[in-house]
Amino acid sequence: DLPTARDPQFGRVPKPRVIRHNSKQVSYTGTWVWGEDWRHDGDTGKGEKTVVFNVQVPRDGEYALYTRWRSFGNRAHDIPVTITHAQGVTERVIDQARTGSPHLLGRFRLTAKQGATITFSNRGTKGYVAVHQVEWLPAEEVQRTDAWRFHQLFVNGRRGILARYPNHDPSDIRRKGWLYAGKHNQILAGIGQPGNWVEYTLRVPKTATYSLWLGTATVFEKPNRFLQLTLDGETVPLADLPFSNDWRKVAFGKAAQVEIKEGEHTLRVASIAPVVGEEAQERRVHLDAFIFSDHPAFHVGPRRQLPPLAKGETRVALEAEDVGARTGMESHFGPLIFRTGKSRGDTDRFPMPRADFRPAWQEAPQTELFTFATWGWFSTITKLDRFEDLGGDDLWVQVSGQEARTPIWDGNRYYLMNLRSELDAPGEWFLDYRTGRLSYRPRAGESPDQSAIVAPRLTRLVELVAPSDGEKRVAHVTFRGLEFRHTDATRDHPAWRSTEDCAILLGNAWHCVIRDCRFTNIGGYAIRLSLDSCLNRVVGNEIAEAGAGGILLRGPWVGWGQNTLSPEPSASVLSPLGNLIDHNHVHHCGRIKKYVAGIHVETRPKALAYAPGNVYRHNHIHHLPRNGIFGFRNLGGYVVEQNHIHDVLQESDDGGLIHFCTNAINGTAPALIRRNLLHEVTAFRQDDVWLGRTGLAAAANGHGVYLDGYTSYVTVESNVIHNTRKGCVFIHDGQNNTIRNNILLDDRKRQFWQTKSWNNRWEHNVIAWTGETPLLAAFSGIDEKATRHPELIHHNLYWHTDQPMEVTGFDSFAAWQQAGFDAHSLVVDPQITELDLPNRQLEFAPASPIHQLGINPIDLSQVGPLPPEKRR
Repeated sequence: DLPTARDPQFGRVPKPRVIRHNSKQVSYTGTWVWGEDWRHDGDTGKGEKTVVFNVQVPRDGEYALYTRWRSFGNRAHDIPVTITHAQGVTERVIDQARTGSPHLLGRFRLTAKQGATITFSNRGTKGYVAVHQVEWLPAEEVQRTDAWRFHQLFVNGRRGILARYPNHDPSDIRRKGWLYAGKHNQILAGIGQPGNWVEYTLRVPKTATYSLWLGTATVFEKPNRFLQLTLDGETVPLADLPFSNDWRKVAFGKAAQVEIKEGEHTLRVASIAPVVGEEAQERRVHLDAFIFSDHPAFHVGPRRQLPPLAKGETRVALEAEDVGARTGMESHFGPLIFRTGKSRGDTDRFPMPRADFRPAWQEAPQTELFTFATWGWFSTITKLDRFEDLGGDDLWVQVSGQEARTPIWDGNRYYLMNLRSELDAPGEWFLDYRTGRLSYRPRAGESPDQSAIVAPRLTRLVELVAPSDGEKRVAHVTFRGLEFRHTDATRDHPAWRSTEDCAILLGNAWHCVIRDCRFTNIGGYAIRLSLDSCLNRVVGNEIAEAGAGGILLRGPWVGWGQNTLSPEPSASVLSPLGNLIDHNHVHHCGRIKKYVAGIHVETRPKALAYAPGNVYRHNHIHHLPRNGIFGFRNLGGYVVEQNHIHDVLQESDDGGLIHFCTNAINGTAPALIRRNLLHEVTAFRQDDVWLGRTGLAAAANGHGVYLDGYTSYVTVESNVIHNTRKGCVFIHDGQNNTIRNNILLDDRKRQFWQTKSWNNRWEHNVIAWTGETPLLAAFSGIDEKATRHPELIHHNLYWHTDQPMEVTGFDSFAAWQQAGFDAHSLVVDPQITELDLPNRQLEFAPASPIHQLGINPIDLSQVGPLPPEKRR
């Protein structure tokens, strides 16, 4: 029997009902002297004076009764108190020489008809007896010091939803059930690589000579060096511009003076190639606004303020983030629109439109925020501290916690949770941390007496860890055929991109095996191999409905090394190596944390960059919010083969079915990605939604094989990749990679992509697509060596069902070949006779032209987990 969730008092912090010493519900016998905020017996007439507090309650039930006083040294320490209640009379003695803030007299059964009486007497006392107030609370509202606390609840095997606003909407988890951070001044990000451009329609009401003031945000001096501005195709020379020395602060400067005729014009800003010697350096310049004025004294103030319009002045302003702009962004993150702010933006506060606010949230101390912050690649859970009302259309939301360390930008999506006042949908639950009272709204068909309800307390079920220093290791332990389920998920992680929660932790373990086990409804990862965990095998396990991902391999830190999770000096050179992760089925995970993967490999110490890596083979990974297999920093020597991965990036973008980001150009051991079946990437960006970008205009990117952040010396061979976005294969700044004998099908934007990369080989691949995009490939900074060494890109087969094909920077595919690329390649139907990738079927006709190009068909029958008798 729950109160209505829209009751403004519902869900607020329980406050005791107070009966003060001067209330009509209090009666006195004898003379009692008035004190500062109490009455006392004057230390006289012992045994002759009493005070009776009459407690009236609204309904029958159990109640907690308290009294409160201010302690003084002259107060009595043996004051008798008599409580009458539905079950009889109870005697208590209180000591007012000690603190009394508040003092529990006990829990009693009371009735609405009789209530209770609490009688204070000075009988037999030495010292002053004072009465201040009596307080009462329904027992279910009483804060318990031993109250349980957990963050997951399972009913009949299904994870409950922690009461939230807006409600979870399974019909569209990406676009429905969210609030959005408010919008303030915005800038356009993503102008950073040669070939990036943005184009506007400029409407000028009068022919005149105009001064152009341009607002930019960048850390590079004289940002005009990296921009080319054209008006109707004619270059407009740019003067030196001031720089803001921050990506989120804007500086305006007079960029040019130009004569413009009345009418419509095309204004384009493009990123121009860096000077020689800086090929690998990105020159990002964010744009705020273009201000044209024909008044000779016009200027933009140091705080970006515009002067009042002068008499006779014609002024035209263009916001850089204008939704009507056309963009050509080859940066993997651009274009993106976000708010300006202090430094890189606020990490612990953001504006909430006043219309989104509900008063009941103001006094809900457990409230948390689940946020896709910054780029939307990851999620954070932070604690709501307070709302600040500074006037205007917005309130400011203040949050705290270790995960509150990344900027919250305009349009970032979030919801509030852990709110009793929002317990209004089937499957939602709320645990009051003060009282330990658990509330749950049942789903259809559920009843308490026929439901299995699990409230987990443990975040880890098995932990086998040896010290990092010394030679002792956990060794030769096998887990076989066990089931692990129902663990809790902790809050306030030191690194938002990873979680320490796991069902099994092996730390500094060798030659151990986890075989044919089942992990369900885990709060974090199912399995974590940490530090010097080497030569172990994780084989034949099923992992489903995990709060994070499937299997995590972690060294001493995560990310860029700023989050050290194993601080002991001996751990600084340790990382899991030589492990075999095979024949596992990881699916429908990332239910709590979103920056997860089926297999997630964290940062290695740089000293181990050339060490042999791990082998990931024959795994089936699907339905995840982010990557299928992911590895970060200094990773080399790995083998990823014969995995079946599909339906990933379901809640984020800029990732892939297989995604490695080493951030070490030519600085890791060679690696191999081969014979994998990779298909179905969603790729979602929130700004695509609120800017109305759909189809080819959408900016979200999600890839089959993503060699990110200078990843080099990787052979990508004999993979089948289908239905990705912005590149079946994407090489982001890497070198000396080989893309060979792959079948790349139906990317929704471009079939392959590389940025600022060189000496990468593309050979003997089939690239075929039927969608509307004509774009075959995009190269940011054409590899100049290819014109001297045409063998780098050769013997490929291309087919766009007789529709046009384009390569960025070239007028036609013929011009591409004339430049030395694909000299021995064919544009012809590959004659695919069967394509059923969910069932691992791909066949070519016997007379397919792939054979004359030396392209070998790919056998998919051995992809994914094999039966136990066929495993090696």
